[in-house]
Order: sequence, then C-alpha cells, then structure tokens
Amino acid sequence: MSRLRADNLTNRSADGAPLFTHGVRVTGVVTSTTGDFSGNVSVGGTLTYEDVSNVDSVGLITARTGVRVTSGGVQVSDGGLSVTGITTFNDDIIGDNATNISGINSVTATSFYGDGSTLNGVQTNSVSVVASGTISNGDTVVVNTDGTVSVVSGSGTTESVGVTSSFEEDSTQYTSAIFDPTTEKIFVAYKDFSNSQRGTGIVGTVSGSTISWGSPVVFETDVIYDTRCVYDPDNGKVIVLYNTPAASGYGIYGRIVTITGTTPSFGTETSPGAYANPGTPFGAVYDTTNNKLVIAYYYVFGSTVKQGYSAVGTVGASTISWGTTVQFESSNGVINDITATFDSTNEKVVIAWSDGTNSSYGTAIVGTVSGTSISYGTKVAFNSYNTKWLSSTFDPNNGKVIISYTQNGSFGYSIVGTVSGTSISFGDQTIFSPSPTQYTSTTYDPDNQEVVVSYYLSNGTTIDGSLVVGTVSGTSITFGTPFTFRSAGSGTGPTYISSTYDTTNDKIVITFRDQTGSSNYGTAVVYSPATLTTNLTSENFIGIAAEAISDGATGKIDIIGGVNSGQSGLTTAQTYYVNPTGGIGLTASTPSVVAGTSISSTEIIVKG
Repeated sequence: MSRLRADNLTNRSADGAPLFTHGVRVTGVVTSTTGDFSGNVSVGGTLTYEDVSNVDSVGLITARTGVRVTSGGVQVSDGGLSVTGITTFNDDIIGDNATNISGINSVTATSFYGDGSTLNGVQTNSVSVVASGTISNGDTVVVNTDGTVSVVSGSGTTESVGVTSSFEEDSTQYTSAIFDPTTEKIFVAYKDFSNSQRGTGIVGTVSGSTISWGSPVVFETDVIYDTRCVYDPDNGKVIVLYNTPAASGYGIYGRIVTITGTTPSFGTETSPGAYANPGTPFGAVYDTTNNKLVIAYYYVFGSTVKQGYSAVGTVGASTISWGTTVQFESSNGVINDITATFDSTNEKVVIAWSDGTNSSYGTAIVGTVSGTSISYGTKVAFNSYNTKWLSSTFDPNNGKVIISYTQNGSFGYSIVGTVSGTSISFGDQTIFSPSPTQYTSTTYDPDNQEVVVSYYLSNGTTIDGSLVVGTVSGTSITFGTPFTFRSAGSGTGPTYISSTYDTTNDKIVITFRDQTGSSNYGTAVVYSPATLTTNLTSENFIGIAAEAISDGATGKIDIIGGVNSGQSGLTTAQTYYVNPTGGIGLTASTPSVVAGTSISSTEIIVKG
C-alpha cells in the first residue's frame, strides 16, 4: 500500500503539475499504512483505532470499554479522581483528596467523609487537640484551662517515717495523743505501769522527722483504764479524759491541760457521774458549733444495767462542768469500742460502737447538742458482722464521716457515712487490711485531704505497725498501698495505737505500746506523708495520646471508649490507674483516677 503524506498534499497531473494547492477533502474511507500531519487534523465523526499509546490530550477522554494502566500508575494533579460504581484496586491508593473509593487495601488521605457506619478496623473515640509541651504516643494526658493538653506529671517526696522515740521507758497502756495548735506541741496521756498504773501526761516537740520529749507529769494518782484526748479550739486547751475508780464504780473524769514550754499542768478533775466499765474504750469529741465537749460511754451499774450513755461538758477556765447524762442506747447489752467524731458540715456529733444488743454489729447514731444536753436520731447498723476496734474521723473536704474497724476479729475495713438531719447513711465498706487487724486509729490529713488509718497487723509471718492512706470520693473510700511504721518481725507488734495530725509540721505522730521484745515502752514515731505535686485532678484526665505530638502541634488523643495501643507490658483484663507522676499502674494513687481496662499487653480501653 502506498503512503499518503498530508503535510503538503497536492493533486498533480501526469506531468507533475499541481491540480490542487489548498488540501484534500475525503468523504469516503481512507486506508493508509502511514500518515504524517504537520498541522492540525479535524475529525468530524469518530476516529477509531485499536492500539494507541502515548496520547497527549487536552479535554475529555471517553474510552469505549475502559482504561487499563499496566505500569507507571495514574497521576491526577488537579480536579481529583471520581469513580462511579464499584472498582477494585489490587494495591494501595494514595492521594490528597481521594473520594468514592471501594475495594482497596488501604487509603492514605488527609481526611475522610461519610458516617463511617460500614467501616471496619477504624479507630474511633479520639479527638484532635493542641499540645502544650511534647507528648509521646501512649502518654496519659490532662486538659488545661486554656483547652490545650499536657502530659500528666508530678514531683515530690514519698511517704517516710523517722526513728522511734520512747516517751516512757517502761511498760505503758492506753496511750492517747492530740496536737495542740496553740502551743504547737503533742500531748500524750497514758497509763504508767512503772508508777502504780497512774494516769500520766507528757509533751512532745516535732522537728523534721523526729520528736523530743519533756518530763512526764502525773494527772491521776489512782489506777486508770483508758484515756481520750481532745482539743478545744475555743479556749485553746487540751482536755484529757480517763476511766478511773470512783466511790460507787468506775467513772469517766476529765481535766483541762495547760501546756507551758514542754511541761503540762492539770486542772481539777470533774465527772458527769458516768459509771463506765473499766478497760472498755469510750468516745470523746469537741463540738465546735456549740463549743461543747461530748463523751459517750458504756454504762455499767449492778448486774443488769448495761447501756449506752453520753454527757455534754462545758469547758471553763480550769474545770469542766457537765450536763445531765443522756442515753443513746437503752437496750441492756454489752457496748464495746465506742468512738465519736464531729461532723462540722452538718454540725452533728456521730457516735459509733459495737452493738452487743444486735449481734455486735457496727452501729452509729447522730446526736444534736443543745445547751448542756444532747438528743439523738435513730441508730443505724452499718454492717452485719461482729465488729471491733472502732475508730473514726471527719473529712471536711467531702463532708463525710469515716469509721474504721475490724470485722469478725479479722480484716480491717472502713466505711463512709453521710449525715442528713438526725440520720446517717453509709456506702459500701472498703477493705484496707486483708490480714488480721487490731487497734485501729483514724485521723484526717487536712493538707493532702486524705484519711490515714494506723493499725496493728498480723499476717501470719510478721506482726507490724502499719498505716494506709485513703481518699474519699462520694460515699466510698479507696486506699493506697499499706506502709509499715513499726516492724516487729515475728514478735508482738505495737498496741494501743493513737494518731494525731501536726498541722504546724504537716506530720502525723503515732503513739503506741511497743511490744517488740519485752519492753512495752511508750513509744512514738513521726510519719511524713507523701508531698506530691501533680497537674492531675479527679476531673481533668482526658485520655491517652494516640500518637506523638510536638509542642504547639495538633494531634490525636484517645478518649473514653477509645482503644489506645501505645502501651507495653500490660497485664490483660486488669484495671489500670493514672499515676500522678505520669503513666499508668495497677495501684490507685491520690487522686484516684481510672485510666482504663487492659485488653492485651499493648492495648487499653480508656475509661477515665
């Protein structure tokens, strides 16, 4: 076949003379092997060809049965790519604005559109936030007041205890300690066996993690059974109460204590005529609303009268005057381990005891002081077990009463009470010691807003003096890891434990009868709470970083319900807590914030 050249096509005669000089118009079918065009070609109909390569086209291309790209890929630089129908891609597709794509292995894009209801394997429950400070993948994160987020961080000292210090180098019993903020001293009352079992008081001075002592002074020449110390902020005085023989039985007596330097002096003893069983603990508390002293005790007279009584005292310059005694338990039965605390939020006295009239269940009642008398609501059992070794305190930050005790002569528990009017209700009890426990003492740390329970612990191997820090939230209390303040090994541990908070030095002083060896000395130790400063609160935890985020950059945070996979070394199916210094752990700290539940060694469902 001849070649048709169209760049200068003319019609010539036989002798070569041109017949046409302005192009060719073909109305039929032209078949040619090769054609060259140096100018434009216009096709009014359809140009069909079965094998075309290297097409450079401006405008719209319509393919008859599809476009196949076997190598090199397809690049779309403007306008995006729109695919109608279901198209299968055998490899990844990557682009800046990819939409309406299905049947592919993966898509990398700056954003996705649609409700995502049919998507699988797409992580949800995350938010985009701006970082304040550098954040690593897997970090626990809090939200700041300006809307940015930061890594959970904190610093400070851990809890510690100083060396033990003896205030009486002989056998003691019934120790009771109180801090006097007026003189910034610790006062301790105790039974001194080396001096005919007399009631004795001594003054201690805290310095750092140590305590030094003045000289002991006798306040009761008769034998005493049990002591209680309270502080009267209205008169700036310490009051010591004790059980001692009286003409017709054992009675509760009280004296005002004046501290000068490191020496205590005592006012005249008075009694409301409270005949109490010797050796049975009684409760004492100061009502700061009515400026009155309240005692609660187990009344014993003869062989049949065994009831719960109370009395209101008015503190004078040197003596205490008493109102008429009032019953809080009228049934005849053994009443043990009485404790009392004052709810300053509701301006009520709360008394708790082991109720022998009701199978020794833990029981509490709310009292209202009026003048020199007190009235009560209805008693409430807060458990249904044999309850002993009761102690109590009040948390003014949460407006709650906390009662600690042992149950069935074994484990240690605490429970949170809420006063309403003349009644009290309780949340669920929480275990703080999963070993046999005795001699609980419960105090409040106002600086860290925590409850501290000190107790005697016997776990079958060692017998120690231990304490544990609790945090109240709502109607429950959570505890950290127990801390040993006196290790007695396999001997006999500390008994008659009493604790008080020194608000001047921000320390807790714990006094006890030290039965290590055979000394039974009156002993004290200074406990220093953890002084941790952290940006974590009970409310500002937002989640866990899903990726690394630079300072000032925007990144993803897995929030509640999201699954974070930036962890390592987790134990599956465990609850993890946010550490106040950063990271997560299996132990609740202060504040107690749940990070989530682990579902593998590297993944955690965020709960917050």
